Amino acid sequence: MQRHPVNRNLSVYSGETFHGFAIMADKGPFIYEYLETLKVTIGRALGQYPRVFAFRCDLRFPANALRSDKGDSNSVMSEFLASFKAQIESSRNVAARNNQHTHKSEVRYVWAREQGQGSNVHHYHLLILLNWDAFYTLGRFGSERVNMIHRLEQAWACALRLPLDCIQGLVHIPRDAKHHIRRYDPIGQERLFYRASYLCKEATKPFGNSCHVFGSSRN
Repeated sequence: MQRHPVNRNLSVYSGETFHGFAIMADKGPFIYEYLETLKVTIGRALGQYPRVFAFRCDLRFPANALRSDKGDSNSVMSEFLASFKAQIESSRNVAARNNQHTHKSEVRYVWAREQGQGSNVHHYHLLILLNWDAFYTLGRFGSERVNMIHRLEQAWACALRLPLDCIQGLVHIPRDAKHHIRRYDPIGQERLFYRASYLCKEATKPFGNSCHVFGSSRN
């Protein structure tokens, strides 16, 4: 491995596997430390919950947003996560009033800030991990019921300080986004790690502009 030319604290990693897990080699090279963080985050989720519901989503900015967070801050991501966590906690509290055996869920996550070539606006890729016994599906866009997609849209609208109807299409669920994994199911874990390794690639990350391009939950 070699040190990253812009951030010497990071190491550039090339290969088809990482600690025994397949990765998207055609998207490489990767940042070793990001892959390690991804592995640790998944491990912490499975250490707490025997079954984990994980999913990918992307967050983009509207062209005419009043607040675009184009500068050196990821505060919009912090606000998104705070809103999303509050909604998850509220959902569990409501459920607990009807069933004392309701399962709680921590929110664990990994995010990457990326910026396409020729673009002056970044976007975010996320992996979110929840307790499968508390949440198990995303739901549908446009559903009248409060589902996971609605919570994501609500959190992104809150972070952008825009009405909910102004952020339609800005929360994207990519293909093969959902994963249900078990603590003793290495095949399921490998599929998730492979899919999520995309967040750890070196390409399209705006290194060198004084802001973090990668983050994760801390416990």
